[in-house]
Amino acid sequence: MFASPTIPQYRFFQKDLLDAMGTLAVLFAVTLISPAVGICLSILFFMGNPTRQSAVTCSLAFGLAMALITHGIEYKSPTDMTRWMQECEYYYGLPLDSVFTSLNQDHANLIVWNLWCWCVGNTGDLYLLQASAAFFGYWMLVWLIMDACANSRTSRAAFLALLLFALLAVPMEPIVRSVRSTIGCIICAVAFYIGANGSKSRSIKALLLIVLACLIHKAMVVALAIWALQPLITSNPKKMAMLFGVGVYAVITISDILLSIGLFNGIP
Repeated sequence: MFASPTIPQYRFFQKDLLDAMGTLAVLFAVTLISPAVGICLSILFFMGNPTRQSAVTCSLAFGLAMALITHGIEYKSPTDMTRWMQECEYYYGLPLDSVFTSLNQDHANLIVWNLWCWCVGNTGDLYLLQASAAFFGYWMLVWLIMDACANSRTSRAAFLALLLFALLAVPMEPIVRSVRSTIGCIICAVAFYIGANGSKSRSIKALLLIVLACLIHKAMVVALAIWALQPLITSNPKKMAMLFGVGVYAVITISDILLSIGLFNGIP
């Protein structure tokens, strides 16, 4: 008689949470044994239960599988990743406030990136940098596709096509070897997706994600500018499209001139 009407909902929430944790535990256990099987199972689990909650658990398992696969990659010649590993070594044994400095002076203000390198460097396992990049990159990328498909109740065939397209459009090499620019772009894509419905709380979350991306790679400030111009873009999309085209042409032209005079020589 006096029971609260919210108790059944709370019990359902508990049950859903326990089911999600159980699924995640099973997927993680299988993935640790065989990452390839873990990837297949994460996709099959989602197709069998295409909800926004399962999108989180299945994408986490997918990310873990890719982290395990990429952890042992070695490089025979200098790449972006070998330079980033040197940055990680720089932080070994240094205090946490050292993230406000960097081996590369161009990265001195990239606090999130420096913190990432600091964490990896102090584990002593430099290969965790590429493994963590694969985990975060594929987790966010796959979650984006799964959550969008669950929200719009996309068919299984369409989901597989979209997932395949995303994985081909963002291949492993830029995620694992270049890291900063690719992870930054994926974070910005997630931010725009989260903020698409226009609610204030989701817009704040989206803005925080874009700022986080800017603290990984300075070029992500372009996404921040687009975010700030959204009200103008939505109010007059044709005019803004023309201005955007002119702006891109101007940036490319100016960049070619600056590169031809050697202004960026020596900048990694």
